Amino acid sequence: MDALVEILLQYGYAGMFIAAFLSGSVVPFSSELVMFGLIQVGLAPWPLLLLGTLGNTLGSMTCYWVGLLGNMRWVERLFHVKPEQLARAEHHFIASHAITEDVNCGTYEVMALERLEELFRQHDTVIAVGGSGLYIRALCEGMDDLPEADEALRTELTQRLEKEGVAALAEELRQLDPTYYEQVDRQNPSRVMRALEVCLQTGQPYSSLRTGEKRERPFRIVKIGVNLPREELYARIDKRVELMMAEGLEAEARAMLPHRALNALQTVGYKELFAYFDGEITKEEAVALIQRNSRRYAKRQLTWFRRDEEVHWFRPDEDEAIIACIESCTE
Repeated sequence: MDALVEILLQYGYAGMFIAAFLSGSVVPFSSELVMFGLIQVGLAPWPLLLLGTLGNTLGSMTCYWVGLLGNMRWVERLFHVKPEQLARAEHHFIASHAITEDVNCGTYEVMALERLEELFRQHDTVIAVGGSGLYIRALCEGMDDLPEADEALRTELTQRLEKEGVAALAEELRQLDPTYYEQVDRQNPSRVMRALEVCLQTGQPYSSLRTGEKRERPFRIVKIGVNLPREELYARIDKRVELMMAEGLEAEARAMLPHRALNALQTVGYKELFAYFDGEITKEEAVALIQRNSRRYAKRQLTWFRRDEEVHWFRPDEDEAIIACIESCTE
């Protein structure tokens, strides 16, 4: 690091631009050291500041495009799905949106139903796969009509989330809507922030706007759940995290650093690595936290879906039994 700083100092203003570009990209480099050194040798601060801003912006843009263009590759690498396997069936809503796009349960419901209408013109059966209970509920039962997000308020809450943490937002939600506070997953930043957002935007408790009315769908729904004994499930989760790290999760997270405040990145895997990049924990601790938080998330998912009496449960390797269940339910 010191040797690189010395080299960049020799290039003056150009060195400032290069240092800022590197700092804005995935390279863990501090451009402030170069700026301070160049000021000490007599270069004007304002041109250095302008070049630093330009370099940092362009460096951040490369991170964005690396992340955006690499989405499908990550699907193939992290889930160990070969391109020819993906090609056997047409996929929808995989690597379809940039992290900067505001996609929530309500917008997903609209998009998914529109796509299903198209697909059912060509196919008798369509398979939806996912793990987020709220998104599956949106698809199968519909979501309440809630106000669209206020961008200024969303930005303010996102900044507060980064500075104060999810616990502080959850505490404010408790004061404004104690009913929903008892129901929500208080470790899920997206859920907490959206509920608080609605409370502040409407002046009403979020829970009072949730009717819970189930909407009719013009198609039959068969719900299949897959599960394993806890020890086997947790061992698979730990192994999967290790594989994700080996396949480049750290580099992917570094590429997303300039966008760390976005709602889409307040998830398991990114937030632990961000803490590692900030020097708050070691890399080994970050990996252990990802494994622990993934296990906790899986436990919450199972708790959610076990409350749904319409779910038929199987092991993931019981292919024939799953197919037989689907066929019997759709006869």
